[in-house]
Amino acid sequence: MRDAFHDSSARWPPPLCHPGTRQDYIQNIAGWGIGASRQRILWIYGPAGVGKSAVAQSCANFFTEENNLGAAVFLSRLNGWDDPDRFFTSISYQIAVKTDPYGDFLDDRIQRDPTLVTKSIMVQFQELLVKPVLELRAKGVDVGEWVVIIDGLDECEGKETQCDIIEMISTSAREGALPFRWVFLSRPETHIIASFTTNSIRQISLHLELPVTRAIDNEIRLYLADELQRVQERSRLPDTWPPAHEVAILVNLSAGLWIYPATLIRFIRDPDSSPVDQLNAVLALAKDSKGKTSSGHPLTELDIFYTLIMRRVPSKILTAIQRILLFVKYSSEVSHWSFLRGLLGEIDLPIIIANILGLTELQFQNACSSLHSVLKFKSSSHGITFYHASFMDFLRDATRSKEFCVYSCLNPLRRDLVERLNDVHARSTADHLNMDVTWPWPHPESQRSLYRCSILVLSWLCQWQGPLDPPACTALLGFQFHHIPRLDPSSNLPFFDLVDFRHHIPKEFRSQIIRRCYNPIVYASRLRSLKWTTVWILGRDRNKVVLCWNKYQGWRVVQYPYLV
Repeated sequence: MRDAFHDSSARWPPPLCHPGTRQDYIQNIAGWGIGASRQRILWIYGPAGVGKSAVAQSCANFFTEENNLGAAVFLSRLNGWDDPDRFFTSISYQIAVKTDPYGDFLDDRIQRDPTLVTKSIMVQFQELLVKPVLELRAKGVDVGEWVVIIDGLDECEGKETQCDIIEMISTSAREGALPFRWVFLSRPETHIIASFTTNSIRQISLHLELPVTRAIDNEIRLYLADELQRVQERSRLPDTWPPAHEVAILVNLSAGLWIYPATLIRFIRDPDSSPVDQLNAVLALAKDSKGKTSSGHPLTELDIFYTLIMRRVPSKILTAIQRILLFVKYSSEVSHWSFLRGLLGEIDLPIIIANILGLTELQFQNACSSLHSVLKFKSSSHGITFYHASFMDFLRDATRSKEFCVYSCLNPLRRDLVERLNDVHARSTADHLNMDVTWPWPHPESQRSLYRCSILVLSWLCQWQGPLDPPACTALLGFQFHHIPRLDPSSNLPFFDLVDFRHHIPKEFRSQIIRRCYNPIVYASRLRSLKWTTVWILGRDRNKVVLCWNKYQGWRVVQYPYLV
């Protein structure tokens, strides 16, 4: 996961503590890292938005200057940097390039057994870290007491895996197998708290909290004053901009949460807007929300600000960016997207999303740029990266984001996909598939691959999250399923779940869209000889097809009736 390294271009510019802020924390962590403390594990915890990643990055920079940083991994589920199978390989690689004996030893070990990097994480930890260090130690070779920083442990895929990582590393520290010092940063999730507070781990670890507190108001004021001065100088605004009382309002809005001023500065820097207008919009927001934020929840002000950001997205772009974000969210939750990349020739996720949505490269870029204060999009190879997970946390919670909830566009997207595919059916023949490739990529069968990809995505979206609404069901009733076997000879539906699909269809539509097949003509065909053990009818009237399943081939769509 090279993009998750502390100095990767994908994270540039990385979150970083502003000069003069978080000094106590950084000094304490630095002193522990280069000192002789018997506790070789440090757990830093705090809720979303308190600046854990900035502290981790600042410490990584410090230890780099001290030639003491062994490795740093910044995990992120949204950005796709959460694969546990690449966790220890990422750490061992970074240490290997800094320690020649260890690097040579590891290189030889992997050349002899290349499958080591594909083993379970427990085997990887032993074979890539513990055993090499112990064998080198037996030969009198000192690997070094490196500091290893793991930011966002709670972002790693799988709660059990997170606990396993804590247990493996703590065991090695307790037994003295590895000489490293480990820094974990995470949200205080229940299972992580339980792991770090067991007697065996508590004895060898230090715990440090990063709370939401108004005690850091002066630090936030310093950050805002310095950053706004840079904006003032670059934009050639009067030296009096912004006045001190307006900065004080911004400090109060931040409410002790670092993510607020960091997002605010990116919002004000919008290259397509006036900094004065952007700041005035925030101040107007503060005035309008006065007296409405008495819940005491630390994210209340941030939610109001995120709502402002979404409201300022041009209406003609809003639908596109909501759907892009929906796909990003979906791809972070399921493993199907790696299958799509292989189907389309290993192309990048943004190109897949754009083509499914019918967006050109420029339209995709413009949609992403409308949210520059919360995400960045450099190129298709870099993908979309988020400055902070709290933005998607906000969008996926309908009670917080209201009409901007990322799932609010799911049913309209389902309907539009049906309409787009029906349009393709009307323009295509068995010999010539006519489907628009809106963001081209080099592939000899790009149109056919995109059609197959779109069919799969439609089937997956109909079994994900909320139920289909009546308009989406009506669209499915008119979907020309019978064209699928004609235009896609393979007609397989990998990752299709019949139970989930039926569950998402309201009862009044369910039997019209999908139902068990009792037609003896269908059963008299080759279906039985091909050992299809389950047969359903998908669609109605002339649009219907036969949906078959067996344990060897999964689900497949075939013509109705299937007579051979």
